Amino acid sequence: MKSRRGRTKRTDKFKTVTFETFPRKLEKFSNLQRTKKQELLTRTRVNVVEEEEQEEEEEEEEEEEEELAFRNSSMSG
Repeated sequence: MKSRRGRTKRTDKFKTVTFETFPRKLEKFSNLQRTKKQELLTRTRVNVVEEEEQEEEEEEEEEEEEELAFRNSSMSG
């Protein structure tokens, strides 16, 4: 609705915001939150997998070092 000066009334703007655009914005926001949560979950899964792989590599390196040390001590002794 336009007032006599040619401006729209604030109450009308408020109504249009609450009833027309607000639910859409809320929907977009919830979708955004959902995708953020999914990204976080996938990131953490990837991080966990990478950490496990690193731990396995470190354990393998330690085992190789122990084998070398054992061989060296048995050869010298």
